Amino acid sequence: MTTFLTFTVIGLSAGSAYAIAAMGLVLTFKTSGVFNFAHGAVAAASAGVFYDLRTVRGLPWPVALILTLGVAAPLLGIALERLARVLTKRSAAAQIAATVGLLIVLQGLLVIRFGAAPLEFPAFLPTNTVRIAGVFIGVDKLIVFALGLTLLAALTLFFRLSRLGLAMRAVVRDPELLDLTGSNPTSVRRLSWVFGISFAGLSGILIAPSVGLNGAVLTLLVVQAFGAAAIGTFSSLPLTYVGGLVVGVGTALLQRYTSDYQVLAGLPSSLPFIILFLVLALAPRSWIATLSLGAARSAGSPLRVPSGRGLVHQGAGFGVLLTLLLVVPSFAGARLPVYSQALIYIMVFLSFAVLIRLSGQVSLAVLSFAAIGGSTFSHFSNDAGIPWLFALLLAGLVAVPVGAVVAIPAIRLPGVYLAVASLGFAVLLQQLVYPTSLMFGSHDRIPTSRPAVWGFDSDVGYYYLLVTAVVLACAAVLAVQRGRIGRLLRAMADSPTALVTQGLDVNVTRLLVFCFSSFLAAIAGALSGPITGGVTGGVSSPFTALNCLPLLAIFFVSGRDLIFTSFIGALFFILPVYEQSEALTNYYPLVFGLLVMVIASRGSSRQLPTAGGQHLPAALVDRQGRGPARDRWQRRAPTATRPSTFPVLRPRRDVVENRGPS
Repeated sequence: MTTFLTFTVIGLSAGSAYAIAAMGLVLTFKTSGVFNFAHGAVAAASAGVFYDLRTVRGLPWPVALILTLGVAAPLLGIALERLARVLTKRSAAAQIAATVGLLIVLQGLLVIRFGAAPLEFPAFLPTNTVRIAGVFIGVDKLIVFALGLTLLAALTLFFRLSRLGLAMRAVVRDPELLDLTGSNPTSVRRLSWVFGISFAGLSGILIAPSVGLNGAVLTLLVVQAFGAAAIGTFSSLPLTYVGGLVVGVGTALLQRYTSDYQVLAGLPSSLPFIILFLVLALAPRSWIATLSLGAARSAGSPLRVPSGRGLVHQGAGFGVLLTLLLVVPSFAGARLPVYSQALIYIMVFLSFAVLIRLSGQVSLAVLSFAAIGGSTFSHFSNDAGIPWLFALLLAGLVAVPVGAVVAIPAIRLPGVYLAVASLGFAVLLQQLVYPTSLMFGSHDRIPTSRPAVWGFDSDVGYYYLLVTAVVLACAAVLAVQRGRIGRLLRAMADSPTALVTQGLDVNVTRLLVFCFSSFLAAIAGALSGPITGGVTGGVSSPFTALNCLPLLAIFFVSGRDLIFTSFIGALFFILPVYEQSEALTNYYPLVFGLLVMVIASRGSSRQLPTAGGQHLPAALVDRQGRGPARDRWQRRAPTATRPSTFPVLRPRRDVVENRGPS
């Protein structure tokens, strides 16, 4: 019982810090509809500012805390509110890419200021202990728990009793109506972001003494607050606070009672992500806040299928690219494995493209499917002795049912919710399944081999094999784009509601696209291992869950084309090998993150014709944008649901003129 109480107290303290971070995330999300994937990086950056003021410059810790949370955090909150105001009109991919760019910028600033090595973060709260109910409890842990409870009570009273708190609640419901009452919705949202960023900063400062000043570790720890926010359905602050305590206590108890079982070593750190995925996958739709996420529009013009002259230009472009790929071994020299790895990333980006460009969905589990493909291929080819090509195809097929599982949140909650759920699934897989014998095992690395035929076992031969795989992958993606499934995907990306009115099932479409994307990513992962002779699943593995965030940012800034974007994205992995310097290593993430934020915030949307109040999908609109291209579409639509016209509802004149009914 003493052990149980001890770990419960530890969990309550850690859970209070998670709850503070989660409440800050909910505050910003409720008022803007923008899910801040950089929330953990904000916490890490705030801890860095506090460390600089207190440890480096020697200020008393109360002064450093006031300057950090009272000056630096509010300034960042005001800047991020302006960014969020722009992002509310952008697509889910643009919102995620912009916040990922912010994450990269903040982590880059930490590396520039303090270096990449972790630093000891001196404790600033009292560390002596008191005895309560036979258990020795640290005073610092009691302070953290009391602080979380106090902040919850203060926020509850603020939202229920103050005029400004009522305005912050109202801005979520109807900002236009709030504006009519004399309260500025923009000012209200700005205050919410100030509170949210300050809460994130406080959580980072409270957690840092336990783990040190390490940007990557702090970011991942605060990401665990996503599970607490999910318990609060991303809207309720009291439930979010309870969720933080559940995550903290559950994690602490699991660490105690699973420490003797190696197979369960990853379960404690996976608990928040298990909660996150299960809530988004299984909870009733009415439990989850929708806000403006479902109304996020496509950034830029809808993706079009080239025809005529555009098709000729596309074919010429492919010819040039293929020629360049074929001559790479003649000048690459010792850098040829880097080019081979770039070909792998082309296939990974194609997996992104199928989801984002065709169907308007964002999954952050693409690298997890690559890891499944890489580990499964090794088990099939090396352990089971299955022929190389059949092992490759089987590795891709194994990822298909896993992709169908991840598609469950896509069927229920598309948009940013899908990205959050898929990130939870990716972290869960990494921490709980990667270390098992099903994937990488306890050694974190398993061998893979090249096919010993036709010279493919050499570096040059295997490079040409990868070129062949990339060409086949591009052909498959183009076939999907130009086929009926491609039209369905583009229509679903523009307006799922209008697609349903045609009598078509968007759920089956989402399931199919996830399975196809998972297959592509798994093939890429299987082909990556033979480049170096093995695949890894440890901390330094390219398949870690959070690596998917910068990959999405690279994909987003590489363009909006379906195929060429993937080739441009691969250049980001080739160019750094030709210029390696300390300045480039330090400042490249900073410049790249700023570039992502600028591009993500500068998207535009084209107004499409409407049908009964819903805009028509681009796949149903002719090239001049004059209306529905019904003739070609309706030959493929079910006859029973084929409408003869698309009615446009007009208000009655007596209602418009504010007269009574005639």
